[in-house]
Amino acid sequence: MYWLVVYDICDEKRLRKTAKILQAYGMRVQRSVFELSAPRETMEMIRKRIHLIIEDPDSIVYIPLCMYDFAGKMGFGKHLFDSNEEIDEKTVIL
Repeated sequence: MYWLVVYDICDEKRLRKTAKILQAYGMRVQRSVFELSAPRETMEMIRKRIHLIIEDPDSIVYIPLCMYDFAGKMGFGKHLFDSNEEIDEKTVIL
C-alpha cells in the first residue's frame, strides 16, 4: 500500500527525528511530505515511533493511497531532494 505522510513539527530536534524515521521507509518529496510504500503493519509501527516523538502543537497526517491513485500522480517543478534534474511542464511523473 502507498502512503502520503505530511507533517508540521515546531521543534527542530523533533522534526529531524521524525524525518529520519520516514526517510528510512520512503522518499521525501517536499520538506514536510514523504511518499512511502509499506503494509499497514509497518505504517502502524512507524506511527507509534513518531507519536513517541511529537508533542503539541505538532501535527502529522498519514494518508493511504490506492495503487491507481499513486500511479496517477503528476508533478511539476524541481526535484528538491532526490536529484538536480528539472521537470518541465510537459513531464508527468507516473
